Amino acid sequence: SEMCIRDSYNAFPAFVVGLFVSSAVVVFMAVGFVPLIDIKRPAFILEYPRRSFDACVLVGHITCMITLFTYHELRLCVTGWHGPAVFLDKTCIHQTDINLQTAGIRKLGAFLRRSRCMVVLYGQEYLQKLWTVYELASFLTLCPGSQIWVIPLSFPVVIFIAMQAQFLSMCARFTIAYLLEHANIFEGIHIISTGAESMLVVIVCFALRSWNFEQEAVREKVKYFRFAEAMCTVERDRDVVQRNITALMIHAGLADKDNAIEAFDELVHREIPQHFHRCFGRISIPYHYVVFALSSHLWF
Repeated sequence: SEMCIRDSYNAFPAFVVGLFVSSAVVVFMAVGFVPLIDIKRPAFILEYPRRSFDACVLVGHITCMITLFTYHELRLCVTGWHGPAVFLDKTCIHQTDINLQTAGIRKLGAFLRRSRCMVVLYGQEYLQKLWTVYELASFLTLCPGSQIWVIPLSFPVVIFIAMQAQFLSMCARFTIAYLLEHANIFEGIHIISTGAESMLVVIVCFALRSWNFEQEAVREKVKYFRFAEAMCTVERDRDVVQRNITALMIHAGLADKDNAIEAFDELVHREIPQHFHRCFGRISIPYHYVVFALSSHLWF
């Protein structure tokens, strides 16, 4: 969950900072402020006998990673701005004091109403839990047209591993191509490096395949969602959620007190699938994830 939140708020600034710094290094190298570190290729490699060390790749990637993990602290030190306020339901609603918890639950709709976007940390049980479906449907009802980010819990880990693997592979290829002097050693390590990259591609493909299957399962989970059958960790909360749903549907003018639950089920069946599809587009992966995962090549 922490990695998902960090990816949501820090990935774009990290990408911009990394691209800016790597571009600055290229400019400084071009004008002579940063010396070129030329390393001679082995004799068995005929093309481009000399080439400068790719300092822009190294500096861009390191800067991007530092910004990804420390952007909030860096921004606070430089500008004094704490950033956007975030409401985390499990953290901001008291979990032990019953009175405070009840007060927080009653005001949940107000928090959702004042939010400009919603970040969904999607796991396999997300659309089967009563609380999470209620929060999502409430946001869609109270804030129509507002932005929703759906982040599968596995995505940030896969993207992060892919970025590090690409960077290490590029560094390994550079080292092999420029520093080794014997052809047989070069060929052996080149085969190992290529095999490792192939394994990474296979792992990523399996992860994407699994996610495509999960997207198909989303439609089934939403299609068969029923308030009475939804998972509720604390069963006494079901009555609380039912009162909130009734108040929501009456306030939105979508139902009266007698058929509020049935109208809520229909709302879930109608609205959630199309918003999930809108989040992922035609290729099932948000474009910024693709750009961020391939960012190591942009520093090149």
